[in-house]
Amino acid sequence: MAKYADEEMWLHRYISAIQVGNEGSKKIALKNGMHLEKTIEMDGKMVEIYVKLNSFEEDETEAL
Repeated sequence: MAKYADEEMWLHRYISAIQVGNEGSKKIALKNGMHLEKTIEMDGKMVEIYVKLNSFEEDETEAL
């Protein structure tokens, strides 16, 4: 799916909203190269926002 998003949709970043305590989803996000950006309250529940930049965004960041 990430390859499709990179090549066809030109998404700038991927976001996962994971409820605090959901270690399985957190492990998958980290395995996919995501990092914790912040923790917020969403619909009365604490949620961690994990983010991964699109591969072309990462290339631009490295060049700086």
